[in-house]
Amino acid sequence: MALIQLMRITSSSLILVLIFMTHFHSIESVCTIDCVRSGGTKKGSVCEFEVVEELPVGSPIASLQFSVDSCTSPTLIGDSDAATYLETSGKNILMKKTIDYDEDPGNFPSPIFFEVECPSGPCQDARMVINFINLNDNEIQVSENSSKAEVWELITYTAGDPLDVEPKIYAFDVDVASYLLYTIKGEQSPFRLVDGEGNPACFPTYDNDGSINTASPVLVVTDSYVFEYRNQSSYELIILVQSFMVDKFCTEGLVETFEYLLVVNVKAVDAPRCECICQSCSAAPDIRPDIQRR
Repeated sequence: MALIQLMRITSSSLILVLIFMTHFHSIESVCTIDCVRSGGTKKGSVCEFEVVEELPVGSPIASLQFSVDSCTSPTLIGDSDAATYLETSGKNILMKKTIDYDEDPGNFPSPIFFEVECPSGPCQDARMVINFINLNDNEIQVSENSSKAEVWELITYTAGDPLDVEPKIYAFDVDVASYLLYTIKGEQSPFRLVDGEGNPACFPTYDNDGSINTASPVLVVTDSYVFEYRNQSSYELIILVQSFMVDKFCTEGLVETFEYLLVVNVKAVDAPRCECICQSCSAAPDIRPDIQRR
């Protein structure tokens, strides 16, 4: 098994292990997955991958989306965790997991198994992609006295070795009751911040009276943005947090603006590919992205 994602482990963190198996049937003896080159462990016709995801305490939900290009729709063939549920749509599987830290603060293994069929015809890509719909905790929860919330997850990657970057975002509690608007500085970013319903990330906050700042902006990828790993693998986002007078609802009456840095790292990949085993076509070329470690 190839270790795809490994973040810094802290004493207050929970390790969530997801094992993904991509199984390609032999239909018309056309393609099989090149498991070794993609960084997986081949077990018969099954290519096995491992994802280690570090979730900070207080992160209730992790959302991932799995998609397989150039292959038929994934089929769920097993689910060992009742806390996990999946929805299928076309070539995508949407998985959401609720993490209960009160039940087990230690390791939380959760195998997910699904299979896809390789298409008949000439050699084609069979790329398994994992896109983070939201970051690992889905929320930026801030307690009194300017506590911080840390985001550790990556936005998108496929099988391969990670680049060692630790994304963080620091949030805060303000001194007066107001409304906070969370946005990303600049117009060229592939990311945006929204609330839980896709609207502008505007949230009420309170003074330091011991209550919790309930702001929960969600970082999402703009539309169907495709990451070009060869050109860029790390994104530095400036998060603007604007404080508005409490009766203006993030529209006017700007009081002050804060800026925070969020580093989002896109992992380089060795994409699983179909490798020809028929006589009518040549072997698929290696398309390993040229990514420099930082």
